[in-house]
Amino acid sequence: MFVMTVNDKVSLQLLEPQHAAALFAIVDREREYLRQWLGWLDNKRSVQTQALFIGSGLKQFAEGKGLTTGILYEGELCGTASITSYDPITKTATLGYWLSESYTGKGIATDVVRALMDYCFFERGVEVVEIRAAVGNIKSRAIAERLGFTWHSTAHNAENLYGRWVDHAVYQMTRKDYNHY
Repeated sequence: MFVMTVNDKVSLQLLEPQHAAALFAIVDREREYLRQWLGWLDNKRSVQTQALFIGSGLKQFAEGKGLTTGILYEGELCGTASITSYDPITKTATLGYWLSESYTGKGIATDVVRALMDYCFFERGVEVVEIRAAVGNIKSRAIAERLGFTWHSTAHNAENLYGRWVDHAVYQMTRKDYNHY
């Protein structure tokens, strides 16, 4: 089992099948809040669909192509953080994350992203870490900016959020820049 301690209250744990019910409960309870920025909610309508998502993440982890973790705050699952893609040829990784609304504003996501950056740069040999966030998702963009990511580009019509196309702000951090941050 993959577990990463982020700080004295927060840890990341590889999502496994036994997490499916708890993850579904959060997604279902927070559906309206999460729907603002997450386009996959309509595909997660049961514990079984969460189990399939977790199974896909485990396969990706076993193949060295990604990492899908649960964010635990004082031992309670409150969101997910992922290396959604990892390319060993270009040595690039893309991060994704979301939190239950009641856990936002506590610095959890910022600490989690910093921990994933450490993992990418120092354990996986990544050269560039990327975060993509909807242009209007100010909170997610603020995390990238707070951590010293550089705005790289805007990906137009990057995501269909329930019939509304949104642009993504693309942020990058290089290993060289991170070592000096």
